Amino acid sequence: MSRMLKYELLCSSNYKEVKELIIAGLAEHFHPEQYQESFNPDIMEIQSHYDGNKAFMYIGRRADGELVASGALEIIDKETVEVRRVSVKTKYRHLGLGKEVMDFLEDQAGQMGFKRIILETMESWDKVVGFYLKCGYTITHREKGDVFFEKILLI
Repeated sequence: MSRMLKYELLCSSNYKEVKELIIAGLAEHFHPEQYQESFNPDIMEIQSHYDGNKAFMYIGRRADGELVASGALEIIDKETVEVRRVSVKTKYRHLGLGKEVMDFLEDQAGQMGFKRIILETMESWDKVVGFYLKCGYTITHREKGDVFFEKILLI
């Protein structure tokens, strides 16, 4: 499969840039007074949280080097990873990059030997819920305003 972006692991030279991308995406869903950094400790401690031991942050760059997307995998158990922090810069949305990031993360999970991917999002984010359904994820349950999904990988 041909990809539009080049993917790399998070590293010290791009921590700030990746944090800005993710926070900008979150800011589109929250009013400034609603967003609180304390709700997202993994972003505030991005370098230690996504250190490649239990969690991996990938970034997607265009051919010109511009950072336009992110996505992460966090190990839950020997068969399961959680997709986290999927974000695409606003001006690059609706070009298939979100789906590409999800396909990339699923490929990575499969290559690491995981059989199941889970994720969650806020129930009020209708477009995001629809996006994950289009990517083949199944809703497992709803709880306290969140929607939980899973996808079984075909290995």
